[in-house]
Amino acid sequence: MTAHTPVTTGGRSIDAPAPALLRAALDAASEAVILCGSADDTILLVNAAAAALVPGLAAGTAAGAGPLPGLAGAVASGADSFTDEFGGRHLAGRRRALGDDHYGWYLRDRTEEVMRAEALSAERARTAFLAEAGRRLSASLHQGRCVRTTAELAVANLADAAVVVLPAHHRQHMFLRLVTAGRPDEGRLRERLIGEVPGLTEALGGFPPIPSRWLDAGQVPAWLLPEGFGEIGALLVTPLPGNAEPAGALILARRGRQAEFSPSDEILARIFAARAGAAISAAGLYREQVDTTAVLQADLLPPELPQPDGIELIGSYQAARDAQRIGGDFYDVFGPTEQSPDTVIALGDVCGKGPEAAVLTGKVRQTLRALRLVDASPVDMLQVLNQ
Repeated sequence: MTAHTPVTTGGRSIDAPAPALLRAALDAASEAVILCGSADDTILLVNAAAAALVPGLAAGTAAGAGPLPGLAGAVASGADSFTDEFGGRHLAGRRRALGDDHYGWYLRDRTEEVMRAEALSAERARTAFLAEAGRRLSASLHQGRCVRTTAELAVANLADAAVVVLPAHHRQHMFLRLVTAGRPDEGRLRERLIGEVPGLTEALGGFPPIPSRWLDAGQVPAWLLPEGFGEIGALLVTPLPGNAEPAGALILARRGRQAEFSPSDEILARIFAARAGAAISAAGLYREQVDTTAVLQADLLPPELPQPDGIELIGSYQAARDAQRIGGDFYDVFGPTEQSPDTVIALGDVCGKGPEAAVLTGKVRQTLRALRLVDASPVDMLQVLNQ
């Protein structure tokens, strides 16, 4: 076998590599190369790396008729580069001229590069989602708004449908349901229905979520999602952690027979559920405190005035600040008794401001009322009060 073939160029003779030597050199290269003729774009040689990367490429065929649509498009348009997918791999090709009569396509496997870019993009999307969730969930201390925001965020980022179920109250569970492109739907569930949803009893009890692959979506009762939702392909039920006890449970559903929740989806759902549960729990605690405060304030505020014969009484209580409706100023009216026909009007102001003064005011008013019940005169009432 001759290693070189004489070639005459520019009036002088040189030695060019023989085809066998050229193939051996290209096969030894780690880069995938497709050698083509410039006249008709026919593939003249496919080195070992290119044959392994794209089986089906063969010498003697047209470069635009192979298994790579991207390459065919580049040949037809005269482009110098293309990207394509083949056998689950992402490929990139670049054309390089090799003299006047030949050119080569140099192929590169960019699968890992694409996967890294996709992973980075997904991580950025998850971070942005959790940041938005934290911002929106912390914007309100109204429990109903927190529940609705939880369902909205879940449907927009995690599933086709979301149901938020709150702990039982008087043997009933409040729930809010939301489906993609739908409106929130609120209602109540009797406690006996909770066991019909796979994993819901455990989630409301605060147990770790059951992996989605272990939940049979076919067992979901018809009442859970609205009619017309379609076939549930994947179900995920996760607890909403609260303050010392669960704040509820979040049910996520994806439609379609091929739907699924990947392990990364489940991790993201758990992180989101932790933030949503904390917000719902804080809103519930705030509501309880507001209700308790309202009950206590109602007893500390001025009473409804009686209307004794011959007297018209009108009272007004104006707090210095809207957020502080109670304080040390007070008035009270004690009507006639069996022993005394007099109407006693009391006006006062104790030392201090705000809740501390209001507590002392309540004691003063209760003392005056008790003294009036024993028919003490106004003078005696003040003397005993001062004591």
